[in-house]
Parts: sequence; C-alpha cells; structure tokens
Amino acid sequence: MEPNNLYPFAPGSLEEVVAHLALWGETVPDGLARVAYFSEILRDEAVQELKRLFESQNISFNSIDLPQKSSATEVSSFLIESFRRLPPGVVSIFWSEGVFPDNIALEDSLRVLNFRRESLVHFPLRQIWWMPFDFARRMRKAIADLDRWFFVRLELTQGSATFGRQLTSPIFGAKDIEQGVFMVPMPRNPFFVGREAILQRLQVALNDRKNVLLTQAISRLGGIGKTQTACEYAYRYRDEYKAVLWTSADNKTTLNVGYRRIAHELNLPEQNATEAHSI
Repeated sequence: MEPNNLYPFAPGSLEEVVAHLALWGETVPDGLARVAYFSEILRDEAVQELKRLFESQNISFNSIDLPQKSSATEVSSFLIESFRRLPPGVVSIFWSEGVFPDNIALEDSLRVLNFRRESLVHFPLRQIWWMPFDFARRMRKAIADLDRWFFVRLELTQGSATFGRQLTSPIFGAKDIEQGVFMVPMPRNPFFVGREAILQRLQVALNDRKNVLLTQAISRLGGIGKTQTACEYAYRYRDEYKAVLWTSADNKTTLNVGYRRIAHELNLPEQNATEAHSI
C-alpha cells in the first residue's frame, strides 16, 4: 500500500486504523503497535480486514486470546510460548482488565508486565495489542515506559459517542479552547522533580529571538527521563505558546501520521491532502 492511500480517512475511523496498520505491517519485519478502541464490534471488523489484507500478500496473520484472571507473570509466559509456535508475520493480541486477577490492582500487574517486556519483543512478529480505551489510559498513566514501547499508537474512536467531533482524547492530549492547541500525549507527572537547570536552559534557548530556528534537542541514554522533561516543559510554559504540538518520530510512518493529526487539530486545509509530503 502506498503511503498516500492512508490520508483520505477520518482520524480515528476504522478505515484509518486499518490503513495505518496495513502499511506498518507491510514495511517492518517486527515491532509492536497499540490500538485503543471503544467498540469491540469495530475492533473485530478491523481484525478481519487486516487478516484479509495480509493473507492476500502471503503474510501470516494470527490472533491470540489471553487467559483470564491470570497473573502478569503467567500472561507474559503464555505470550512467549504462543509466539514461539507462530510463524513470522502479524499477530493480534486482545487485552482487557479481565486478563488480570481482581484482587491485584491493574497498575501493579502492568508494572510486572513492564518488567518482563524485553522477553516479549525478540520474535520475528508484528504484534498488534488491542486495548479498551480505559485500559490503555490506565496503562499510560501508570507505566509511561510501557506505552513508549509501542512503535505505533492509534485510537479507534469510531463507535464512541464523540466520534467525528473536536474532542479531548483521554489518551493523546487535546485542544484547549482558552489556551490554544495543546497536544502533549500524557498527563503532567505530579511526582516530577529535578531537571530545573535543564528546564531553565530550554526556556531561555527557546525564547532567544536572535536564534532564528529556536530548535532544541534533549539527548542521552534511554530511561533517564528525556520524555518526562519535555512533557514537564510543555506544561510549565504552555502559556507562552499559541500551540504545543507533539508527534512520535519512531519511524517515517508514525511521523507522517503525527503530522496528519496536527493538521486535523489545527484545521488546516492540508489535512485533506492525498500526499504525505503535502500534509
């Protein structure tokens, strides 16, 4: 599928999610995608359409129903054994709060899963994790590192009462009418401490009118808090900007989709363009 086939679809629609996942699944050999959804019916329709698309190209497609009321350790072990039996290709995995025991907080189960995440990724598979919206929201809030594990993060908002309207996404951030556009993809961390010198340096550098580009980058080894620092800066200084925009740049596909979401959020005429570079 050519990239420009992705863009005529409404954000959050069944067609957009299928097109994005099909493009991703055809262009990478492995990795993880996460889809937050409202409607199980539309989720199942998306899975069936993806199965048809991939199998028409001789790409193996399988689905995994997780055991219910199992510990996070048992779930991760179940997934590893399932992956070992599957041929290279695409696999859909269906998550819900019922996967884990009722007597253990979901956040605690997710922390255990996060601890064992490295053991789940070393397979020649494209994994699509389907999650109800509230499950995905709680995962992101509890374990931000686990959500950043996904190369592709999508919302299947079709089937919700708010589909088709300008709305505040429970996962990805939102448009605040009084403060302009604010698209930071996570809530402010109430436990953020430190990094004051870095935040002050960013604030000075990004307000230096002699600097034409006004560009800054935060770079270090993974896991030291680069994303949290950028998030804190955005919340702390949001009043100084007309718009705060955010997109993932894990690869070209996610970057292009991020730009399309920005064009939609800003209501730019380019949002309806058919070519990625125009958007």
